[in-house]
Amino acid sequence: RMQTLVQLWNTANQEERVASLRKLIDIIDDVKISNRIKGGQEILKDLDPYYYPVHFPRTWKETFSALPVEGKTEVFEKLFKALPQAEQNA
Repeated sequence: RMQTLVQLWNTANQEERVASLRKLIDIIDDVKISNRIKGGQEILKDLDPYYYPVHFPRTWKETFSALPVEGKTEVFEKLFKALPQAEQNA
């Protein structure tokens, strides 16, 4: 799951990342957690895809890249909501 999120995050541009983070903060609706998410430009940087040594279907990145920003935020929302509660709170 994390490799999927990392790969899709790295595919998104800065504007799409900001929109996705805003959506995540709205979904979480917990100030303690959302305050940990908020940050400067550092939070918008690419994530290390080699941290999670698993394979990722390249076609997913191509499909994701073709989506408008609203579609990308919807994908991130669905992936987040599919996580077990313990992972959502991590």
